[in-house]
Amino acid sequence: MPNGWPPRKAKAPEAGIKQLFLHTLRSEFARGDQAAKPGGTPARRLNRVEYLNTVRDMFGYRMLNLPLSFPVDSSNAEFD
Repeated sequence: MPNGWPPRKAKAPEAGIKQLFLHTLRSEFARGDQAAKPGGTPARRLNRVEYLNTVRDMFGYRMLNLPLSFPVDSSNAEFD
């Protein structure tokens, strides 16, 4: 992580706020799953390269190098 992140003096969120956030996040994912059309494209995660490119695009800095500590993606027919 970048230097000083998270800030050492930062307090962790209170348990109630953390639980509310997680409940809201789970609810939104469940709502998205229920709204998906049968036979449609399922939600999926970004692979390591896609994630790096997305972060670079978000910050507008093409030379950004992040440590890719995610597990290696499996390859299937030369696609990862």
